[in-house]
Amino acid sequence: MISIVITTYGADHWKEVATKRAIPSAKAQNAYEVIYWHDPVNEIGPARNTAAEQATGEWLLFLDADDELAEGYVEAMTGAICDPRRPEPAMLQPAVRYWRKGRPMNPTMIPIKDLRVDNFLVIGTVVRRSLFTRVGGFNDYPHGFEDWSLWAKCWKAGAQVFPVPKAIYDAHVNPQSKHRQMWRDRDYQVRTHLRIQHELFPE
Repeated sequence: MISIVITTYGADHWKEVATKRAIPSAKAQNAYEVIYWHDPVNEIGPARNTAAEQATGEWLLFLDADDELAEGYVEAMTGAICDPRRPEPAMLQPAVRYWRKGRPMNPTMIPIKDLRVDNFLVIGTVVRRSLFTRVGGFNDYPHGFEDWSLWAKCWKAGAQVFPVPKAIYDAHVNPQSKHRQMWRDRDYQVRTHLRIQHELFPE
């Protein structure tokens, strides 16, 4: 039912990271299938789209190379899929447990506000594959913005956010990650955010 999709891009170093962290975490879940794809050429959005094309599950769960899914993640998401209260279409939101210097913080549900303003969902949010395909998947945006493009387009298509607090996404804060290095330039971050916001919501 749920396909876990792990994608790395660029240097081979990230394949090693995925092998040590994301892939074992995914294989420990009771998922329909686990897909791993490394793209040495393209950026993260197109790379994720290529990986998603290989998925056959009804639902897609994306996982970053240096993050993990807590025990019972897929079971919790499967329960939410079967929940009669779940809106349709929907994005299934996990709780997030940030790890800093090897120490975990308490899991939290990020409050969801207007997705036109910012991205309030982590990459581990679960989305129906048919909806992913209908909205065109990820845009070719820099790492850290590409997932906003997906959630924003799903939201514009009518998808509501359904919280699943028992599904915990373990996000490891890595100062050397591409996301963190890029976002140290605050001016760049603001300019890129405003440009993408206008592209996603031109009205």
